Amino acid sequence: MTSVQEVRTADDLKAFISFPYSLYRGDPFWVPPLRSSVSKQLREHPFHRHADCRLFLARREGGAVAGRVAAILNRRYNEFHGVQAGFFGYFECEDDPACATALLDAASSRLKGLGARFMLGPASPSSNGEFGLLIHGFDRMPAVIMPYHRPYYQRLLEGWGLAKAKDLLSYEVSEAALNPMTVKLFERIASRHGRVSIRAIDMGRFDRELDTVVRLYNSAWEKNWGFCPMTEEELRFEAAELKGILDPRVVLFAEVEGEPVAFSLSVPDINPALKAAGGRLFPLGLLRFLWKRRSIHRLRTLLLGVAAQHRGKGLDGVLVGETIRRGIAAGYGVSECSWVLEDNLKMRSAIERLGGSVTQTYRVYEGVL
Repeated sequence: MTSVQEVRTADDLKAFISFPYSLYRGDPFWVPPLRSSVSKQLREHPFHRHADCRLFLARREGGAVAGRVAAILNRRYNEFHGVQAGFFGYFECEDDPACATALLDAASSRLKGLGARFMLGPASPSSNGEFGLLIHGFDRMPAVIMPYHRPYYQRLLEGWGLAKAKDLLSYEVSEAALNPMTVKLFERIASRHGRVSIRAIDMGRFDRELDTVVRLYNSAWEKNWGFCPMTEEELRFEAAELKGILDPRVVLFAEVEGEPVAFSLSVPDINPALKAAGGRLFPLGLLRFLWKRRSIHRLRTLLLGVAAQHRGKGLDGVLVGETIRRGIAAGYGVSECSWVLEDNLKMRSAIERLGGSVTQTYRVYEGVL
């Protein structure tokens, strides 16, 4: 027998956060997030100022946790798209269809009670966080801020009645595969539309640089499927979380006639170091993290956007190519570009022409409530 109850106490929240660590124990590819970071995201993130997020735990007789899920109503998403959507996220479950059904029933019931007409996910907590369910590429560690799931999760979600809404792709470009002729081609295409220059972020003027990112971010992605604009407070919260791992050599701005019109944010893929830390920095996790971080040779490009009036001019290809080229010079022999919408054919074509190939696929599901 399994019962599902809403998280209400500090002990419940601790159990919610802790469950994946036991579920994935011994898995060579799952990366334990820092428990403190998960707690901060669930309790302090500015996202919660415009969202209703309710957490649920499935317990067996005796109290052992068998699964978890969140029901998330993102009011900002619904206002932006003019829909009545709800999201489910933070889904983790044993290979038990009855348990998965009970969890998804609880999430959908909560969302329906809040007025949602359909449900999307998994989104933890939104499309700006960990988005989608891993359905291909289980034989490798995901990049930083990308999720990992067990293969049976797809069966559990589809068994409940959820269907594909969209697939998200992770691309990898290695130093050996990079096509330098394509890099030069994109540069020539972009130069036809004005004097284009690429510069790295100036960490000495971080706050001012962040102002530029805030200005560009929401206009750059406004037409993307699943996009939800972040508030300035959210962007600054995320920037503060990432600042400690940034390598300024690979955070780039594209300027046309001296005006910033696009940017790309890449970070060292610290997941191997997080794996070594085991979810805690103290007492020994920090030492393990710092030691492993010294050998990181991968990047993840997690944001790349071009202002609306400058799209279609090759700047996206220029930024991808320049990120990879500068990353190689900085000692990062492999770059992951993730995620890319399956039907974003222009971006997919640009990455593939640069030598990129798909390594992992994530699926966003939807279901009518």
